[in-house]
Amino acid sequence: MEEYIEQLLQLQKLDVKLDRLREDLQRIPGEIAIHERDQEKRRREHERVEEELREAERLRGECEDEKKKNEKRLVEYRKQLLDLKTNEEYRSMLKQIDYAEKRIDKLESEILELLYQEEENGELIEQARKKLEKSVSRCERRKEALKEEQAELEEEIAVLEEQRDELAEGVRQRFLRKYSQLRDAGKGRAVVGLIRGACGGCMTNVPPQSAVEIKSGRTFTCPICGRFVVWTDDSSFAERE
Repeated sequence: MEEYIEQLLQLQKLDVKLDRLREDLQRIPGEIAIHERDQEKRRREHERVEEELREAERLRGECEDEKKKNEKRLVEYRKQLLDLKTNEEYRSMLKQIDYAEKRIDKLESEILELLYQEEENGELIEQARKKLEKSVSRCERRKEALKEEQAELEEEIAVLEEQRDELAEGVRQRFLRKYSQLRDAGKGRAVVGLIRGACGGCMTNVPPQSAVEIKSGRTFTCPICGRFVVWTDDSSFAERE
């Protein structure tokens, strides 16, 4: 194998590892965001149930105030009933008393329903609080682990980038430029093996004579994708029909 190809293969090995590490590094902010969204979801759920409880308490307070006012009116109506002179006044007052009694009964039912609702909301708040605390705890633990992983990845990437720079300095510029162009074009691996008589990158068939030359250690440039095609441990000639 030609020396510059061996250099490019070493460079490619580092680049493949760097690509994987950078992908892992780019994944971390997204994972942190997922945990933070879950935490925010639990917080909103807790706030919603708290708001429902406050609303039920407010409505119950209004009902209790109105009930007290009607009870006070009822006492006054009954006192006034004793002083009425005409049947018409008496019947009118009885209607007001009846209305006040019915309104009190209705308010008592509403108050009871609101008390049940408050009790239920209290249980829901406790459940939401536990879920929120669990989410916060899990989120903080995971964020801490991810930040540690991030620091380790950044350190490993820095070491490999330094190694890559040193290795790249020893590669002739025209070969390094060609290698970089292939990677920048999204070709992935710039140096590939001969696989069943074809370019290991785009699978274009290589002429038999060129395949023999590749086997002998020469480098073939694929006319279709431009990759360097070499003989590797898993290389093979085209299968016979």
